[in-house]
Amino acid sequence: MWSANLLSANLEGANLEGVNLEGANLERANLERANLEGANLQEADLEGANLKGATLTGATIDRKWVKQLGLDAKKLNLQLVDGPRTRWLSGDRTLVRRLSDPAALAITPRLH
Repeated sequence: MWSANLLSANLEGANLEGVNLEGANLERANLERANLEGANLQEADLEGANLKGATLTGATIDRKWVKQLGLDAKKLNLQLVDGPRTRWLSGDRTLVRRLSDPAALAITPRLH
């Protein structure tokens, strides 16, 4: 899978609504006031990223970044994931986490 390398990129004020940034390197990127509504940031590296004033409503993001970046997951309606092996199914807009135990399959509807 190809992942974007946006290390230290200046994306201030960019409209990235619904963009798939899965696995992207956004380390030290400037995303101040960027629109990331509904974006897929799953497995993205957000270490040191500036998200001041960014819109993240409905975005998909790894749970580890919520605390580290001081995000209010409930208020932002974030879709939280726990790491690798999670992907969107475009047809029914559900998030499916592939686990070794089929009984533990978790499906979460994506809200708009």
